[in-house]
Formats: sequence, structure tokens, C-alpha cells
Amino acid sequence: MASSTPTLDNIQGLIVRPFTHPYSRHLLFRMDDAAAGRALLKDLSPLVTSAGHWGEVKPVELLNLSLTYNGLTALGVDPVVLDGEMGWKNGFADEFKRSGGINPDSTGQAGFAGNSDPATWWSDGTPKFTSSEIHLILHLYAMETPQLDDFTSRIRKLLSASITELRPMIGGETLDSYRFEEGGVHFGYRDGISQPVINWPGLSGATPNSDFRDFLLGYADAAHPSAPPGEFGADGSYLVFQVIHQECAAFNRLLREAAASLAANIPEGIANAEEWIAAKLLGRWRGGAPLANSPLADVKSLALDNGFDYGSDKEGRQCPFSAHVRVTHPRTQTVNALAQPAPRIIRRGAPYGPPLVGEVDDGVDRGLIGMFIGASIAKQYLKITKWMHRNDFSDVFVDAAEQDPIQGNRTLPQASGKFRIPDARGDLALDGVPPLVKTKGAAFCFLPSLSTIQKLGDGHWPRAT
Repeated sequence: MASSTPTLDNIQGLIVRPFTHPYSRHLLFRMDDAAAGRALLKDLSPLVTSAGHWGEVKPVELLNLSLTYNGLTALGVDPVVLDGEMGWKNGFADEFKRSGGINPDSTGQAGFAGNSDPATWWSDGTPKFTSSEIHLILHLYAMETPQLDDFTSRIRKLLSASITELRPMIGGETLDSYRFEEGGVHFGYRDGISQPVINWPGLSGATPNSDFRDFLLGYADAAHPSAPPGEFGADGSYLVFQVIHQECAAFNRLLREAAASLAANIPEGIANAEEWIAAKLLGRWRGGAPLANSPLADVKSLALDNGFDYGSDKEGRQCPFSAHVRVTHPRTQTVNALAQPAPRIIRRGAPYGPPLVGEVDDGVDRGLIGMFIGASIAKQYLKITKWMHRNDFSDVFVDAAEQDPIQGNRTLPQASGKFRIPDARGDLALDGVPPLVKTKGAAFCFLPSLSTIQKLGDGHWPRAT
């Protein structure tokens, strides 16, 4: 690595900036021949979109790519690069190296059990496959559906017979998503509001609250180790790719039933009890306004507000302690010594499947394609998911078995279906909150730099023969 600071033109764009093109598609591949895989990367390399400035005209199509540990192995990368010298020194992080099985998380922290058991993943796939067979994921973005279809067609023409496309949806369909209006997602919330503000060199904007080394490999210092170190990993990041099914009918029913059961305790001035319940579950109103700054109404001018903490809400009466946004980003709330520091992660992704209105499940698969980016899967993604499944990382929690009501896996052993809403007149409780999400597939991936993609395509870092 020649520079002590990142070069945006060498970083894949998704790491630095959200892609706001409305249509996206994620193509999954298995590579059964190293030479064919390297040839595909060589062809794709000029198409990969960097984090550099686009200029005055937004490109009509964007492409980023990620590789699993099994994918790097399938490309014939030297085991010393992947696993380190003597199998442990200066290789990829352990959680990435162990991610090549059917279940990419051997620690259990991600909650891949119960209704999210990997044995049920990719069950609609054509051909049938498991996460261990995912080697390469292409992340395509376009302004219009015809452009996305044309882009997909051109990419498929690059495939050799030894590269198999793994189509995960019913009927062999691709995994597509579409950005709802104003960044909305299923359950009706506005998404993508709170992201870490990172001190990317060469970019100006809001005052940073996060160091780029928390999200980018290759720039280690005393506080930010980098695995792997050196040229191969530099300007790359880890990405957890997760398909999250959402039970929209059950969520709508929960809001109605909770509003009825708590009717006598809904604060005066609340215009819509169901919307108040929805806000308590998330920690923001569905329009985006945070409960910490607007506890009684969804104020439109606060839709993108991130200027709040929980210093004036130490009892959780504005935003419940287990609300999704408070669990995943506790801000100034005290975190137990062994749980420090509180992690941040870059979130990308978009909803898949059509919206559902009402409480009748139509049997259509819908949810969120989650893409979680950081410099450490263990210290960021796995830590946050562990907190969502068991709220035991701060003394503010009364019941350690309580979960994030939106993303918690309530089919795990000893999980609680209770959600507590602190109130000055006596705490309110929702009992029997149903499972609202389940993981339908996941892969732990690596987002290489543009130079590493190019060199992989050219045959660098070969396995010794």
C-alpha cells in the first residue's frame, strides 16, 4: 500500500456512498473452475463502480461485487493470503475464514436458528444450493427496469459453462429490489436515516462521527487492526449479505391488537394509537421523526433528524430501551464495560417483494435485502445482531431475554415475546410479540478494492502448485 490515506477511485462505491438508483439486482454465482472465474473478474473489472466522483451526469448503471471465502478459494488464491502464515498469522479474520459452511456464522451470534435455520435457506433456489456454494455476488443498479435487464443480459454473456448462476427466488427468479418512495420499507418505516458520518478523505459534508478505519481495511493503527493487512485487503471491506423475510400481515395485526389492548393507556394528544405503537417499536415514527425529539407526533421537519441522544430519556419514557434504533445505536446511553465500544455499521440494501396492505398473508415473499459493511464482521455485524437477540448489554434492561421487537429472532431458545414501554404511570407491556422477520439466506463476503479485483482477474496471488 503506497498511501497512508484511502483513494476513493480504488474503493467500491457502496462502501462510501449509498447507491440511490431505484432498481437493483443481486446475482449469485458458483465458480467451478479457477481460470474461468479469473477470466470473469477480468471482464467485470472495468465495469466496477468506484467511490470516486461521478461527475455531472449520474451513470445509468452501477456494479459492485463481493466474494466469499469459498469464492476466493475457488479462484485459486494462495492459502497464505487467505489463512495467513502457519494458518493464523496475517490472514483474513477468523469469522470470515470460518464462514464457508452452510451456516456462515459458527458463533451463533447472528441468530441463524429457529425460523432462520440455514437448513431452510434458499429453499426456492434454482438449482438447489446452500450458502457454501455462493462464491461471487454481483450487485447491479439501474435507473429503469429495461436498463437493469439489459445490464444483466450483458453480464450473463460473460459466463462460461463452468460458472453457474444460483437463482434464489421462486421459479428461478433473480433477487431484485426497488426503492420505495422516500426510502420506505415494508412495515411502513422510512429507512436509511441514521448512518455513521465517516471522515472519508476528499469528501466534505457533515461533521464526522466515525473513523474510516472502522469500515475500510489496510490502514491499521493502534485502535484499528486490519485483517488481512497488506495489498490484498487494502481499500476493501467486509460485507454481510442477508435476505430478511418480513411478516407484514403479522406486523399490521400486532399494531391493531396492541392499540386496542393499551387503549386506556395511550397518552393524550396521540392522534393514531397504531402509529404510536409502531413508533415505540422502532424508536422513530414511520415518517422518520425520532421519539427522543418528538415523543407525541411524527413531525415532518424532523424526518431526517439525527441530532439527538438519550441523555434526557434515562428512563426510556420517550424511546423504549428495546426499540430497534436504540438497541442498534444506543448513542450516549451507558453500555456495560465488557460490551464497549458500541459498534456502528454501514447499512445498504432495499426492500424486495410488493407491499402488503392489511392483515391477511397473501403468501408472497417480501422483505429486505440487507447489506452490512464494516472492517470487522465480529465487532460490528455480529455484535449488533447479538444485542438485537438479547438485550443484556446495558444495565437499563430489566429483562435480559427481551429483544429488539423488529429484528429480534423470537424463535430462539429462551427468547422473550415481551416488549416493555416505560411510562410514568406504570410500565406498559406488549406480551406475545410474534416473530416478525426471518433470515432466508446469508453470506459473509469481502468487497475487494478495484485494484485487487483487477489483479485477481490477471492471476495474481496464485495457489502454489
